[in-house]
Amino acid sequence: MGIGNDSARFLIAAKEAGVEFSDTITLGRQWLFADAARLGPYSPDQAEGTSRGRSPWADAFLRNLGAVNLRCLDQSPFEGATLLYDLGSPLPPELHDTCDFLFDGGTLEHIYDFPVAVRNCMALLRRGGHMCLWTPANNECGHGFYQFSPELFFRLFSRRNGFQLRSLMLVEQRAFGSRWYAVRDPAAMGERVCCVNTHPLFLLVLAKKIAPIPESLSIYQSDYLVEWGAETEPASLETGNKRHGPGLKNALLRCVLACPGHIPRKIIRMYRSRVVYRLSNRKFFTPVKPETFVLAE
Repeated sequence: MGIGNDSARFLIAAKEAGVEFSDTITLGRQWLFADAARLGPYSPDQAEGTSRGRSPWADAFLRNLGAVNLRCLDQSPFEGATLLYDLGSPLPPELHDTCDFLFDGGTLEHIYDFPVAVRNCMALLRRGGHMCLWTPANNECGHGFYQFSPELFFRLFSRRNGFQLRSLMLVEQRAFGSRWYAVRDPAAMGERVCCVNTHPLFLLVLAKKIAPIPESLSIYQSDYLVEWGAETEPASLETGNKRHGPGLKNALLRCVLACPGHIPRKIIRMYRSRVVYRLSNRKFFTPVKPETFVLAE
């Protein structure tokens, strides 16, 4: 669990957009392996101890972002956690509404009962507080119990569940640097936004708590809601429902479907995996420069 160049850039953008860090909880103690030059004025003056990974702890960096009361939540005290609790168990009421900012640098994917754990995280936040996640999305099979689809967080951090999704980025980690992509909401697209790629892919998510969370969270995949005739709720960071009408691609698809036998299925599968579900598809993914990324107010 730690803060690298990508999550550090994301946290700095949140700070500069006015996100409050005063009372911060991290899931697990974070070490800092971001380049000092990338941290700018938020770079610690000196390393504060070292983690078991031989990198400095991220405490000083988080304090430079504004964390006055910094607590680390973990099941075990082995890395100096100050708040001991098993996130796989329902959170006691006395811990509800106790922080302004919650950061997960790679914990939730390791907790078997993810729905309970993420609800606990949502409950820890005060109204107006923010939750920030760095978590695997693709090509990290075996790293933890789970890898997550962007749609999970589009649906989870909805107004129905007391949250406003402020940013969701896919980060592709390549040998010589990362590439960031803003992801379109499937509910706004009217279709599944999938990705097939060859490099590790992570999610950076920032969501704001705007109301108490309901007794039962409302989380359903958007295309199934359409099939059921239920109302869909595009995430608030979208500007509207931008369903794409018929065009050349749809005309070609109709021609393929007119082919006999099993040929159309193979062609469609190949077309989707090699063209539609790639990060080069600008209909789904918009490139973002991490070094100049600015979080919208």
